[in-house]
Amino acid sequence: MKIKFRGKRLRSSEWVHGFYYEERGFSYITVVTDKPGEIPTHLNVPVRPKTVGQYIELKDVNDRKIFEGDIVKHAEGEYSFIGVITKDRYVFYIKGNTDNFDLEDVSNAVDGTTSLQVIGNIHDNPEYLEVSE
Repeated sequence: MKIKFRGKRLRSSEWVHGFYYEERGFSYITVVTDKPGEIPTHLNVPVRPKTVGQYIELKDVNDRKIFEGDIVKHAEGEYSFIGVITKDRYVFYIKGNTDNFDLEDVSNAVDGTTSLQVIGNIHDNPEYLEVSE
């Protein structure tokens, strides 16, 4: 399994997805285009390091990939919250305003499904965090 990342281009606000690396003080995401019948191409795109987030191998209720830095919403009765997908060394969790939440409580690791909904991310939608406080 190759670890996937996303980050914002250095010179625009466009997101790119691929494989992350750092070299000589710069951050890059290698974007691979692999079309059937064609030779794969690799484009090393400079990205803003603070925007880089790892794919957590889960998709939300709308089949959208969930990345570190995404703002997610879980709505299930009294157990409802909004939080940010955060990584602490080797473990991903949801950082809420008053509490932290374990991904295991809201996902199925076997089939990669979850009851979370991505409502934005900390780079494009910080206002979602202000509203939830």
